Amino acid sequence: MTKHFAPFGGYIGLGDFARRVGISYLTAWRWVKTGRISAHKIGAFWVVPETELEKAQPRNPFKPRV
Repeated sequence: MTKHFAPFGGYIGLGDFARRVGISYLTAWRWVKTGRISAHKIGAFWVVPETELEKAQPRNPFKPRV
C-alpha cells in the first residue's frame, strides 16, 4: 500500500520508496544522508519526491554477494 502525503502531492514515504526500488529502509535512509536521493523530513516522517523513483536504482542488482 502506497501512502501518498496529500498535502504534499507527488511525495511518497521513505519506506514505500524503498519497497518500490527493491532496497531496505536503512539503505534508502543512507541514500538520503549521502545525497544520492533527495528527501524531506516532515515531523517524524521522511518523504521522497516520486521523481526520485526514476533516478534511484540499485547500482548492480544482479551482482551476487560472496
